[in-house]
Amino acid sequence: MNCEDNGTTGTLRDIIGMAQSGDTVDLSGLPVACGVKEAKVTLGDELSVEQNDLTLIGPDPSDGHVTISGNNHSRVFNHRG
Repeated sequence: MNCEDNGTTGTLRDIIGMAQSGDTVDLSGLPVACGVKEAKVTLGDELSVEQNDLTLIGPDPSDGHVTISGNNHSRVFNHRG
């Protein structure tokens, strides 16, 4: 829903935190929501994924791209599921 890391509803961190195992997180709308064809989410720290099974999907390449940056941290996702 937006390209922020946290602090607002609808961030990637917020949505992954509410997701259930087996869910799909659809990032295909981020280029439009963020107002840029090359949407970027820059994380302040690693994103914890507690679910056993979670799928992230992005936009069709003709509609834009989504980059999830670890902001020079050693890990972007910490999968604990």
